[in-house]
Amino acid sequence: MKFLPLALLLCLSLPSQVRAGEVYRWIDDSGQVHFSDVPRVDRYQSYDPPSDNAVQFGTEGAEDFFANQARARDERARLKSENKAQRAQAAQQCQQASDRLRFLSERSPNRILITGEDGQPARMTVEQWNEQRAQAQGLVTKYCGR
Repeated sequence: MKFLPLALLLCLSLPSQVRAGEVYRWIDDSGQVHFSDVPRVDRYQSYDPPSDNAVQFGTEGAEDFFANQARARDERARLKSENKAQRAQAAQQCQQASDRLRFLSERSPNRILITGEDGQPARMTVEQWNEQRAQAQGLVTKYCGR
């Protein structure tokens, strides 16, 4: 009775120590993968299965993989930051163009003073008003999408 736990432990540990012989792998005409201990004459590859008690990890290139992941993460963060800054700038330009268009639309040309060619204040002409309004509308379309 004293030897029963020891015998049980020995029996349980034996199957994990048994290792199969050479294993061969092949793919049939329908694409099915087969494994066998007998090689096929026409086509086979030697296959080395991992041991039952060990997990094998391929660590070759792991540092490169993680370095590439970090670089890609940094690049995404940089692009996101640039995109956010561009959106903020476009929103500001949209607001300025909308304000300018609103200003021009609310006033008639002869009520708007501009600096004349001689440096003196002058009233805006209808042509100047139409030109400025068209430019403001173009900027609203460009930056606001409307």
